[in-house]
Amino acid sequence: MTNEFILPGASGIRINLNVTMYWQPLYYACKPVMEIDGAPVPARWGIQDISLHAGTHSVHVYFPYLGIKQCGRATMQIVVSDGSWTEVTYKAPIFVFQPGKLKIKRK
Repeated sequence: MTNEFILPGASGIRINLNVTMYWQPLYYACKPVMEIDGAPVPARWGIQDISLHAGTHSVHVYFPYLGIKQCGRATMQIVVSDGSWTEVTYKAPIFVFQPGKLKIKRK
């Protein structure tokens, strides 16, 4: 299932964020937060397609957990080429006080 969110003026370029978790089922009770270039983007656990202009984008992913606003924070600069997909995976940490991991899937 995908969730498509098109930023104003987007040209159909998409970043595919596969937000996954390790073993902690309590993460399902926490809604992930995603920011692209400082703007909040609707997020949920799972695969999402997000339209972006070609260029370099700053992506931040984290989640609130038991009163802590930013657990598992991960940040990455992602270059999106015109007419292509950049697949990115976010993995939440095993322990909420650790940083999460954003990784670009190499083709």
